[in-house]
Amino acid sequence: MYACAIAGALAAMLTLTHFVGGGLPLPHYEWESIGTEEVLWVLPLIAVGAAAGWLFCVSDALLSRVSDRIGDRPLIKPIAAGAVLGVCGVILPFTMFSGESQAVELDGLWMGMGAALLLVTGFLKILITAMCVNMGWRGGHFFPVIFAGISIGYGMALLSGVDPVFCLCTVTAALVGGVMRRPLMAVLLLFLCFPLLAAIPMLLAAFVGSHVPLPSWAKETEEEVAEKDGA
Repeated sequence: MYACAIAGALAAMLTLTHFVGGGLPLPHYEWESIGTEEVLWVLPLIAVGAAAGWLFCVSDALLSRVSDRIGDRPLIKPIAAGAVLGVCGVILPFTMFSGESQAVELDGLWMGMGAALLLVTGFLKILITAMCVNMGWRGGHFFPVIFAGISIGYGMALLSGVDPVFCLCTVTAALVGGVMRRPLMAVLLLFLCFPLLAAIPMLLAAFVGSHVPLPSWAKETEEEVAEKDGA
């Protein structure tokens, strides 16, 4: 059901964008082929993206417990999260906002930022997103997580020297697969940004990311949150 809904929404968006114009502010990446270097780096890239997905799930579960401990305090929780977000934003501006526009900006700046800065930005964005989602801020985690994958992917492109779009596809798919735990849905959604040619590496990356084991307490927290949402 979810796969059909995503496929239908994607087809409608592409059709409307083609005939009407506009569309999402997310960038759309293209690449022509996979070479030997990309094949050699596919497993390290998947490992980095899967680690980022694991980090989001664990931090999300941990911060959900922290939020429950604080209780129903609709002012204290978002103000505290906003203070942390503001400090991080002063140091690393790309950790602010939802990520769509920032992904477009990053496309023109990443080569001059350095691998370390890109990696730190991506991983910190994951932690900040989990914090904001659990501490009373409105919005979801999908676009911020995609931006985090793009930032980490660019960092890995600088470290490895392989095609940057291949790095973005692989890292982001592993990350989103790890967050959603449903690889097919993750890949269908990522076609908003990445080409159909990337389907095979993205499916592999999303599958691995979705099967990285989580701590038992994190699984229990996710199930509790899902039950609350369902209720």
